[in-house]
Amino acid sequence: MTVDDITLYRSGMTVSQTDLEEISQTNGGTNRVVGSFDIGGDDLLDDVQVELEGEAFEISVDSLDGYTQTLTIDRATLADGTVRIYVRLKPEMKIGDYEGVVSVATRYLDTRKVNLKGTVNPATYTTYYDFEEDAVTNGPTNPPASGVTRGTGNLCTAGVADYTDADVRKSQMLRIYGAPGINSTGVLNLDKFTRKSTDYSVTWRQAVTSAGSYKNGVLMRGDTLTVGSNSSGYTQGMMAGYYLNVYNDGATTQFRIYKSTASRSLNMFNSSSVALFRSGR
Repeated sequence: MTVDDITLYRSGMTVSQTDLEEISQTNGGTNRVVGSFDIGGDDLLDDVQVELEGEAFEISVDSLDGYTQTLTIDRATLADGTVRIYVRLKPEMKIGDYEGVVSVATRYLDTRKVNLKGTVNPATYTTYYDFEEDAVTNGPTNPPASGVTRGTGNLCTAGVADYTDADVRKSQMLRIYGAPGINSTGVLNLDKFTRKSTDYSVTWRQAVTSAGSYKNGVLMRGDTLTVGSNSSGYTQGMMAGYYLNVYNDGATTQFRIYKSTASRSLNMFNSSSVALFRSGR
């Protein structure tokens, strides 16, 4: 028996990564971090199929466009060099962590897999209250101002008033008039701020209008399911959470952090004092 015209194929396929873990974007599909890996092939007998397992990611051979769930890479293209595959999260994915797998397969060779991990982060935005568009009443109103409502069950009174500081600078400010609730504490909801934020900062300016004691503050990370009432909590309408309080006794200002729970008392975590002074120009 004679055998001739024998051809030996040394087929091989390479995938440059086994894991892509730094894929991310901001909620809404912006600020993307796109992952990538390279596919190489020698003497392949068929085209290469690249497929996604899972619904969170999409792939393309172009970092900016053409994203889909499956790709076919011509074996002739791989004969000329490697092909880079880009991986990103789908723009519509919600805030959270996601996992997926990319399968790379061709006939007669083992399927290669690339494990994916990605995160959709909350969007960053800024909102503010300056009360300049509110009607000045110089007395209590309900609601007290645009985007401000009283806490559930709380009967505090507030409204927008004219204010002139020691340097004769005029502005409109939210003024608290009364806090008849439990622990003599009023609660106002600043409804412009989302209750879904996880990382944020809040700043505010307040005016010392008399030598008497007063306390103003902002509750951080409020629990919308645990809200003070006539029978529980520090006061009506105050959510459970961490409360940053500015306490002025007429001479010094103390910055305090409390924890609000279903208890009638607040648990103080930190207190530091600074002396008050009038700044000049």
